[in-house]
Amino acid sequence: MIISVKSGGARDGEFFREESFDVRMENLTYLEAVKAIQRLSGGNLPAVVRSTLLKSRYEDPRYLDVTLRVGFLSPKQ
Repeated sequence: MIISVKSGGARDGEFFREESFDVRMENLTYLEAVKAIQRLSGGNLPAVVRSTLLKSRYEDPRYLDVTLRVGFLSPKQ
């Protein structure tokens, strides 16, 4: 379940502009976390997963809290 999405700002590269977001999800199984990362990095959107933070939950270590730093790329104009 997605808990929050926060903007991390925008950066201009030589050819692309990247807007970054921190996506926070809670109570995911390991398989759900891997599938979420695969969907974001391998989809049709021009998106890049820059970093991933996985923490097992104290109450039940079978579940994770996940924070992803995702960059969305667009051509620089």
